Amino acid sequence: MDDKPTPMKSRDNLKLCLQRSSVLVKLWEFLTTYFLALGVTLMLIIGSQWPTSGAFLIKIHFPYICLALCFLVCGLRTKTDEITVAFKSYKAIVWGILTILLVVPITGTQITKTIQFATMMTDNMTTSESAVVGNVTAIGPTEFAFALQVFFVVPASMSAGAILSLIAGGNFSLALLLMVVTNSVGVFIVSAMLVWLTDLSSGVSLTRLGEITLVFFLNCFLPTVCGKLLRLVRVVAEKVDKHENSFNFAIAFLYVLSTWCEVSRARIEKEFYNIISMNIFIIVGYSSIMHIMFLVLNWIASGFLGLSLPVKKTIVIVGSHKAVAFALKIIEFLSNDVGSHRLMSIVCIIAYLTLLVLDSLIVCKWSTIREEKESEGGKTNPRGKYGTMPQEDD
Repeated sequence: MDDKPTPMKSRDNLKLCLQRSSVLVKLWEFLTTYFLALGVTLMLIIGSQWPTSGAFLIKIHFPYICLALCFLVCGLRTKTDEITVAFKSYKAIVWGILTILLVVPITGTQITKTIQFATMMTDNMTTSESAVVGNVTAIGPTEFAFALQVFFVVPASMSAGAILSLIAGGNFSLALLLMVVTNSVGVFIVSAMLVWLTDLSSGVSLTRLGEITLVFFLNCFLPTVCGKLLRLVRVVAEKVDKHENSFNFAIAFLYVLSTWCEVSRARIEKEFYNIISMNIFIIVGYSSIMHIMFLVLNWIASGFLGLSLPVKKTIVIVGSHKAVAFALKIIEFLSNDVGSHRLMSIVCIIAYLTLLVLDSLIVCKWSTIREEKESEGGKTNPRGKYGTMPQEDD
């Protein structure tokens, strides 16, 4: 004889269903909040374990395609009021340029120079091309230290900074403006700054560095302009605003895919297998400490300048991020006297990926800060976890 449902059993079943649904809701909120960080971590695993796949994607220009589509969607998301706010934020623009082109390069290179030289084990000599005979820096051969100095000197990231700013709820237009200005100026001053701040005896040809700016305009700036022009069509703007959360996740997804190739690029280099694990951990640790220091510095400066939260997020992220493509191009055109170019390239990529992982975690949390503040005032946020600062419609 079957047991008949009793009120007690019904309440227990209802309680169990609510508990299960609560767990699923929390899991979904976690996945949506930290989608970028989880995606970047997944790409690190895939790119390191199956580097040949990333090498193939590089050949078909997959990362450029992803970034171009990403900036096209960013342009579709950019509203006129956000552009106006960006150009009116003169304090943020001035400090952003100063911190990207002067504060971070000078601080980063000089601190790296203070690393004490120490005699290491013979098996720690990670390249036969190194000019070092017996003494190497605490983070490896001299190539490591010089590569990090180059990484600190280069301008703001030509893609990641703006995208991460948008996801964090910052001002995408301001981020793009800082990227354009600092990379354009960087073409003319980075070579001289390397000679000034490092032991490099001669600079790099400006015409060669000009290639980087051209790629940036074609791959990032032009798609953004095209997206913004498409948004001027009212029907397009209405569709984008209606499905805004989906577009925001599309931006994060495309950016995550673009990082795949960077991991594989470092992994397929034969010099990568000559680097001992301890050196890699030290590079990651040192890069993390320096990056966190720059994040805190820019956060304090932004607070001192009285910047709004979206603008502050942009300055902190863009002002602390670095253009790995710029650094790799500089290393490519250096003379052989500085050491192994491939080894230095690997160090720059490792440092960049370290910054990317840290920023992805910070950005994911920052994307919820505005929502929490709005909810205290009884407001709701239709943008979900990702989105730029609230703007009026075009």
